[in-house]
Amino acid sequence: MSATINISRAKWILFTSAILESFFSDIYVPFDCQFLVAQFFGNGVITLSEVYRIHPTSKLHFLLITNWTSNLQLTWNDSNFHLKQQDLHGLIIKAAVINHTSSWVISANKHGKPLDIGGYPAVVWKVLETSLNFRTDYVYSNDGSWGILLKNGAWNGMIAMVARREVDVAVAAFSMSMTRHLVVDFLAPIVNDMHIVYIQHPKKLEWSWRQYIHILNSGIWLSVLTNIFLSMGLGTTYYVSRYYKHKYSAKIHFTDFLFHIYGTFCHQVLDVQVSTWSSRIVVYLTHLASTIIFAGFSATLISKLTINEPNLPFLDFKGIYRDGRYDLGILKDSAQYDLVKESKDNTINKIYNEMILPHPNNLAPSETEGLKWVCEKERFAYMCTHLSFRYSAPKLQCSLITVPRAYIPVTVGMVIQKNSSLARILNHK
Repeated sequence: MSATINISRAKWILFTSAILESFFSDIYVPFDCQFLVAQFFGNGVITLSEVYRIHPTSKLHFLLITNWTSNLQLTWNDSNFHLKQQDLHGLIIKAAVINHTSSWVISANKHGKPLDIGGYPAVVWKVLETSLNFRTDYVYSNDGSWGILLKNGAWNGMIAMVARREVDVAVAAFSMSMTRHLVVDFLAPIVNDMHIVYIQHPKKLEWSWRQYIHILNSGIWLSVLTNIFLSMGLGTTYYVSRYYKHKYSAKIHFTDFLFHIYGTFCHQVLDVQVSTWSSRIVVYLTHLASTIIFAGFSATLISKLTINEPNLPFLDFKGIYRDGRYDLGILKDSAQYDLVKESKDNTINKIYNEMILPHPNNLAPSETEGLKWVCEKERFAYMCTHLSFRYSAPKLQCSLITVPRAYIPVTVGMVIQKNSSLARILNHK
């Protein structure tokens, strides 16, 4: 067997009587393949074992699967079936880290080398570290960035370090994207999040007479007008029919009934005498409809006056683009940059080309700094994940509010080398 052959992610069985340590001395049997070795011994017993290496430079590990005796009896070693998926035998994994709102370095040695990290990706990683029996050698991102695809086709940041195999993994909350997936793999998702646009909470709550009209939507107002004219028509029909039937001398005016019904919706007493059941039903339903509408209008008005909902300048990405008064910032060399750059949405493409690309000064060095700009600058919007905002919120000097429909859903996870043999066990756990 060649020492250079790639046997990763395959199933092998080898029949040999050679000494395994010598036979596999210069062969790397990766962790993510199943390599079974059948050996026959002179006592009439055939053993079936699995062999693998945690790392190309680590020692060869053996797991006894079964013994097959000459009387055709199989003795299975049940305790070894899942051992391979539970123990990395103290392997040292090299991991890139960054100081960020969602993950940060807690301590470092006198030379500045990271020793411990914090944040929710670090919590997940430390659980894996304990349960799978491995240790971590942390190193800073070589340029302090997450990693984006540059114009020359190269990557920077932690993505580049993982892609060039300078480190095994990057322990941080990376937004998954197809572009990144071309050069690195993602571990199992940590959380589903959203990149949301934040703006400064309006200082003044604008209230105009139009707000009283907007309390109810157009459909409800249309139903009110329909009810008024329908009731008016029924009333007119009733009295006209009585006029021609009994030859009343009083002249019936159409506008009289309009004001009678309108007065009913304003909770005024109807001064017209009704004596038949049909007319009473019309009057009763008119009063009932006016009472329901008045109660709904009053409740909604009181609710809006109590909550004091701000009058936002826009509600979505189209509004941000059409408004034109706001600058939009995102994190430098991050997934947000790739997401807006590669988006298939026409409006987001326009925002990238006209509001982000021509203004490199709006690319923040950190999420916290970008959110601080929202407080410090006039008419400035910033897009980041909800989790990043939660970590940064205590450090802000003003109140921020989300733009309701200006967001991009995203899945967050850590990255690992492409086709790494460690991916299966880390995801399995």
